[in-house]
This record gives sequence, C-alpha cells and structure tokens, in this order.
Amino acid sequence: MNERRINWELCVGVCGIVIAVASVFFTYRQSEMTKQHDRISVQPRITLTFQIDRKRDRQGWYMSNNGLGPAYFTGFQLFIDDMPIQSKFLGGWAEALKKLNVQVTCFSVATTPPRTSLSNGPSVDEPLLRLNTAQAGACDLEFAKLYAALNRIKVKIDYQSIYGDNFSVTDSPYQPI
Repeated sequence: MNERRINWELCVGVCGIVIAVASVFFTYRQSEMTKQHDRISVQPRITLTFQIDRKRDRQGWYMSNNGLGPAYFTGFQLFIDDMPIQSKFLGGWAEALKKLNVQVTCFSVATTPPRTSLSNGPSVDEPLLRLNTAQAGACDLEFAKLYAALNRIKVKIDYQSIYGDNFSVTDSPYQPI
C-alpha cells in the first residue's frame, strides 16, 4: 500500500496566499468605505425658507446650509410660473419682482455668485430676498403682494461639496395655509 503524505509546505504556502489576497480585498473595501464616509461627512444641504418674523427682523426668503460641510455655489436660476428669468441684474430678482408686480426698492436681494460659499450650521441664515428694514412700514403692501405670489416663484441653486460632488436644490418657499 502506498501511503500518501501531506505536503505541509504547500498547504502553508497556499493558505498564506489566500490570507494575503483576502487581506488585500478587505483593505481595499475598507478604503472605499472610508472615502464614502469622508464625502458624506462634509456633504452640504441647502434649505430655503420663507420667514415672517418682525421681532428678529427676518421678513423674506432665506437659505441655510443644514449639512455638515460648506456649500460652494456653482449656479443660480430664478423661475416665475416655471419660466426661467433671463436677466442676471440683481441675480434676476429685479425682473422676477417686476413680473410679480412688486416694487424692487422695498427689498434687499442677494445672489449666489459662482465660487462663493455658504458655511454650515443651523444658525447661519443668509437672505436671498428680504424686506428692507428702513422701509418696513412703507412697504408692507409690497411684502403682502410678494407673500401672495410665493407659489409662482421657484429658485434653483447648484452647489458643490469640498470634494467637488455636485448637488442642486430647486424649491419654492413654504407658504402656510
């Protein structure tokens, strides 16, 4: 009878190769998961809200970044009745307010020029369109006209994370019933 002997050197060598390949696979997988986590951990999230708070002098449309990282603006577009505003004067707000039959002089407007940023944090509210404080009483009717026309306005803001991941928010301000 021919007795078979186990070649232990070959078994140990094959096991070593299998362990090395498995280690490379798991290291690569962990590296990819870490990259994904890093991208998510600095992802911006822009929110638009319409505020009417005279005590805090917040009457208008504000944006905030509730995400975990800064938002770098890449584009801004206004729409009235789902039609894009072509003018870029005052970020398009002058033409938009004119189409809504609202006086531009009653409001302060802001734009989001490319390569500017919005830092993160719930306490950081930046106005897009707000009632001028100095003209609050004289422009109450204009503010009421704007408020009545909120469902006609839409804004699209394109932005990036610090990793260059592209995001977009297209929203109309919230109008309570």
